[in-house]
Amino acid sequence: MSDTWTLFSSLVGGIGLFLLGMGLMTDSLKLAGGFALKQVLARGTRSRILALLSGFSITALVQSSTAVTVMAIGFVNAGLMQLSRSIWVLYGSNVGTTMTAWIVALIGFKIKVDVVALPAIGLGVLFYTFSKNIRFKSLGGVFTGLGLLFFGLQLMQQSFSGVEQLVDFSWIHSASLLNLALMVIVGALFTAVMQSSSASLAVVLTAVSTGMLTIEVGAAAVIGANIGTTVTALLAVLKASANARRLAFAHLFFNIVAALIAFVLMGAMLSLIGWLGNSQGIEQAPAVTLAMFHTIFNVVGVLAMVPLTDGMTRYLKGLFQSQEEQLSRPRFLDKVTAESPDNAVKALSLEQQRLMRKLGELLQDTTKAMPGERTPESRFVVSKLISAINDFIADCSRREMTTGIAETMQHSLRVNSRSVAVVECLRELHKEELSISGLPDQVATAVIKLRDMINKVAQHGCKLEELDAKELIELLHEFEKQYNHTQFLLGLSAQERSIEMRKMERTTLHLSLLRRATRQYTKALLSMLHLEGRAEGQYLSTSI
Repeated sequence: MSDTWTLFSSLVGGIGLFLLGMGLMTDSLKLAGGFALKQVLARGTRSRILALLSGFSITALVQSSTAVTVMAIGFVNAGLMQLSRSIWVLYGSNVGTTMTAWIVALIGFKIKVDVVALPAIGLGVLFYTFSKNIRFKSLGGVFTGLGLLFFGLQLMQQSFSGVEQLVDFSWIHSASLLNLALMVIVGALFTAVMQSSSASLAVVLTAVSTGMLTIEVGAAAVIGANIGTTVTALLAVLKASANARRLAFAHLFFNIVAALIAFVLMGAMLSLIGWLGNSQGIEQAPAVTLAMFHTIFNVVGVLAMVPLTDGMTRYLKGLFQSQEEQLSRPRFLDKVTAESPDNAVKALSLEQQRLMRKLGELLQDTTKAMPGERTPESRFVVSKLISAINDFIADCSRREMTTGIAETMQHSLRVNSRSVAVVECLRELHKEELSISGLPDQVATAVIKLRDMINKVAQHGCKLEELDAKELIELLHEFEKQYNHTQFLLGLSAQERSIEMRKMERTTLHLSLLRRATRQYTKALLSMLHLEGRAEGQYLSTSI
């Protein structure tokens, strides 16, 4: 009983030390070069090959595919990296994780704990504890992590060597299809529970090096570990952003494809590795054979994904969409509708009415004293919707149509052009936010009245079916009077030196952008009414 407990505690303790060492080493490397690594990842994705190499090199350095995945998701969400490029970063990251197996196989089993690992831990702790320099502190973390990693490997090796004397594992040596498939499942489950493919690989390599597992059975477990490593990412993104879910499922798809190829070609790959070793006169250790197998099938997986990635990316974009992306999709426009010019005109009118409502909501946000939190997202929705409408009009223009319908399409393009102008003004307004607290009382009151009038214009646009062109023109004329009055009061305050020059310039710019946005929105509304036959041409040519 005592021997069994000693072996069990050595195994569990060895795994714990390995995980602790790996985590400490990874955190220290990220601390030392985190910013530089982010810069490499952000700039090194101009092509698929560069993205692949960036993912590989950074993962091989920090020994954490999770860290690379998190950085990639952050860059995609910030618009600094395309989704298609981030997927290739993930492919490179998968190949980069195979470096852990090489460290274990080539160095880990040959290190003498008392000669290298224990001194590394001692030296690392000294640096980590007493150094105030962040570089030396990180270096101490790396030394300590490596020492703990190798110490853990030796404990696992000792425990596996003793297990065979207590338990008969001959039944697991079978290379039958059923047994290999079972080991794939065991490897996946073990990795999912441990939430670390590095730890799983270390256990498998140790078991193979001590003769507890055959190379074929170990290879099956390695394949399973490759699949199991996706579980952590999948659980983490259940309620995450659309881009995070896309990357997590791209990771899963890649690992499944690579695992299927490796399982089918396992015998051929192991034979090739053996032949390469014999041809070079090199006697390969079982752990080295598995490390090479792990690298080869991940590289083959990358090659297999070359023709599949574009289609997978399109599928994932459609499968996982953010709320903003869903709102920005046209509801009435599609390729079938574009085939019939009459139906296209009706659908176009409905979609542009929806555009005017959303643009009105966006304009209303701007009239608040504190801009609405959803303003940037709303701008994204409106901009994408405008682009979709323009694409639909371009698609329709390639088909034969009557002169009247062609003129209607041109008129709809003008509505979109004015909508773009509104969005651009609102984008600039978001940069030049105006606080009325520092304005003279009479100017602040005038600005509030001006915003109230803009709010009324926007409310009219949100109820397009009830909108009257004459009433809208009158409202705009009132707005112009209030705008001129506000500018007069602002100039008067400047003469009386009751407002700082810088504050006056910012207020003038803010009011000018508000005026341009309101005028362009009104023109877009009048154009919509004209398209529906509810406004005469005189309203379009009126001086607004």
